[in-house]
Amino acid sequence: MRRDLQRWWLAGWLGAAALASAQAPEGGGAWAMSLEDAIGQALAHNRELVKGALDVQGYALAEQGAREAARGLQVVPEGLAGMGSARDDLRAGLRAEATGSHGTRVAVAGAVRQIEVEGAADLRREEVRVEVEQPLFRNFGPLVQNEPVVAAGETWLAARR
Repeated sequence: MRRDLQRWWLAGWLGAAALASAQAPEGGGAWAMSLEDAIGQALAHNRELVKGALDVQGYALAEQGAREAARGLQVVPEGLAGMGSARDDLRAGLRAEATGSHGTRVAVAGAVRQIEVEGAADLRREEVRVEVEQPLFRNFGPLVQNEPVVAAGETWLAARR
């Protein structure tokens, strides 16, 4: 058992020495590298710095996402499908929604609805809905609406530091 372990250690050292000699520069001397190149190599291969740079990019994207969620225009598809014992109900459409600085939310949706009833002609209608919401007490005001944006910005600045 001990001899096997010694052989493995010897084989490992010989392999490492062969690898090092294969990568050594010609003539047996040291590599010539300027200070800028050495710093560049150290920065390129430092995992903590690479992780920090990726974190900063992620936090910047999170800040942009918070800005879009606070005041952005969102356009989403809408759909509904239902089946009952006597009828089928299908609806498909598009919804656009925007939120103002004081929390006012305005949404406009357009859809086509089709209702199929057994033994009757299919009913098809188009509909347009407009919704306006204004919070009076909770989540009211620009400070409350901008709080996620400010928090994301502070996180991004802390990551940059």
